[in-house]
Amino acid sequence: MTDKEQDPGLYETIKGIINQLSVMKVLDEVEKRLRSKARKAAGKVALALVGLSFVIISVVFVSISLVRAFSMVLHPAVSWALVGLVLALIGIILLLWARLVTE
Repeated sequence: MTDKEQDPGLYETIKGIINQLSVMKVLDEVEKRLRSKARKAAGKVALALVGLSFVIISVVFVSISLVRAFSMVLHPAVSWALVGLVLALIGIILLLWARLVTE
């Protein structure tokens, strides 16, 4: 009777080991896929931040050049206000558009 008592224990032990190995393989595969997706996402975020910084710098330069061009015709304070208002309007339009798209 001791053989019958040991057989289910041995069977359960082997079954448990096989289950643990298969779970470990699945977890390893999930970890590999998550790491690769995280690397790709980090690359996309970095590229987006670099692009955004270039856009911001170009908006600053274009704004300053517009102010200098308008200053030849208008008073400098009026040209600064005009360029500021146009940029604010563009920002408001983009915010409203983003709000409408995300709803």
